[in-house]
Amino acid sequence: MLPSRKSLRLDIVEAAEPSAPPLIDRLRAPDYDTVNAARHELFQRGSSTCIALLNHPDPKVRSSAAQVLGWYKDPANNDALIARFDDPDRYVRMSAIYSVGFSSDPSRIPNVERKLADRDPSVQSVASETLWRLRRSGEGASD
Repeated sequence: MLPSRKSLRLDIVEAAEPSAPPLIDRLRAPDYDTVNAARHELFQRGSSTCIALLNHPDPKVRSSAAQVLGWYKDPANNDALIARFDDPDRYVRMSAIYSVGFSSDPSRIPNVERKLADRDPSVQSVASETLWRLRRSGEGASD
């Protein structure tokens, strides 16, 4: 039996230079510089890899994947990000909401408005800021 496309993408994510820890381990690292370098590497691997990692068991990995998806500023990634709006981890929710704002897609305003009632005040704050960006982009203003 051949592996699925999703498992092949995750195998690719786990592959790394022999001298470097695997990408997943670096996304979980305790120091910002290591995590940030891993995020940039993840960006180079493409949005499909990020989308696959949104379902990773570790919330640090999911949060980084959501954050990196925002860097593409592509509305096509919004459905995958919105699916993480109800993630059990608040950092994943915050990253997903914030990243939707970079797409400049005002049609996603109702999805983000729903998170103004999130159980976590930090998530509510990110939703408020994201709504401001989406509404502003709908008015034709640029950041």
